[in-house]
Amino acid sequence: MSQQFGRKLQQLRKEAGMTLFDVAQRMGCSSAFLSAIENEKKSAPGDFIERWISAVPNTSSERNTLQTLAAKARRQVVLALNDATISDVDLATALARKFSGLTDDQKQQISAIINRNQT
Repeated sequence: MSQQFGRKLQQLRKEAGMTLFDVAQRMGCSSAFLSAIENEKKSAPGDFIERWISAVPNTSSERNTLQTLAAKARRQVVLALNDATISDVDLATALARKFSGLTDDQKQQISAIINRNQT
């Protein structure tokens, strides 16, 4: 697994002269939690990057880089299905279960359908 996201966080934190404890205090979380994210033992939650940028001075210019690296490091995707029908939930579940077994062609077909519906 690539650790580019965690390494980038650590690099920027150290360049700012901050410890894990310093950043954790500013973010309102534990230094153990931040360490786990820097070492990519845990995935960063959705609001993490914005909170981290607010806590570590002079890092807002790195937002896009951090978002890209976080997306690459992510091991799971969470879907909000609050208003979904049973049929929608079944479809999303079936896709999740079968995704790793799909061929590149099948994934391209699904992507084409999704992109066609976005216009």
